[in-house]
Amino acid sequence: MGKVTFDGQPVPAGIIYFNPDTAAGNDGPPGFAAIVDGAFDTRAPRGRGAIAGPHTILVDGQVPPPKDAGGEAGGTVLFQRHELKKDLPKTDSTLDIDVPAHAGKARIVN
Repeated sequence: MGKVTFDGQPVPAGIIYFNPDTAAGNDGPPGFAAIVDGAFDTRAPRGRGAIAGPHTILVDGQVPPPKDAGGEAGGTVLFQRHELKKDLPKTDSTLDIDVPAHAGKARIVN
């Protein structure tokens, strides 16, 4: 669990992936979590926990479409996929990620 910000502001929605870094000798299933109001939690129902060890972490963030949009898919992407490397501990921990402003310009996803 943790928080995700973009340029210092909470990321409203998105997903974070925890991919074991096989090049660094870590092998196993990937973890993931939904980002909701700037926070994520790999525990069910919105995610799957990550194993310990070296990981490549991928972060996708967006502003969801307005609720009155009729449930249409899409929204405004806040940044291009942000990638970082991190060695995750064996014990429960908190991970806060700040995606820097230079990660990319917003664009529309259909």
